Amino acid sequence: MPESRWANANHAHLEGAIVGFVLSDIEPVRSGKVTLGQAELVTPAKSFAAGRKEAWCEDAFGALPDFLITLNFCYVQACADEGNTAAICALVEHELRHCAQATDQNGDPKYDQHGNPMWTIAPHDIEEFFDVIERYGPANETLRRLTEAVAISPTLAPRRAAGTCGTCGGAL
Repeated sequence: MPESRWANANHAHLEGAIVGFVLSDIEPVRSGKVTLGQAELVTPAKSFAAGRKEAWCEDAFGALPDFLITLNFCYVQACADEGNTAAICALVEHELRHCAQATDQNGDPKYDQHGNPMWTIAPHDIEEFFDVIERYGPANETLRRLTEAVAISPTLAPRRAAGTCGTCGGAL
């Protein structure tokens, strides 16, 4: 793991992965909210559209990436104009957390027949409604961990908590 305050050991499993990044000036809307980022698992073509995306990835990156992360250019540009590097890093970090190595029923990493890691898209750690938390408090271990995490000052810097993750439609 590189020695940097921005390095995150939570991404060590991605050391052998090819992750492609794209900035898009199209602001997709999902569930009425503008999507700020999306992580996708790039798999063999199952349709004409997927095949076109694969061909584009190979042209753009020189190889087929394991993951493709698309970031909302307008959001990234607005953050850059404000000097809010932490918000951009938080968005990238969020999407990278979706990029994961698949695990078996015991939680052990999965590998293919050639010994290469098998990849998957990880869901968000938590999905809940504010009013349920307000009414019942942290009613389970996941919510208790969230409460503890929110109470701690950010390790790097504060960030904007607006927007939606296109990977699974959750709020950032």
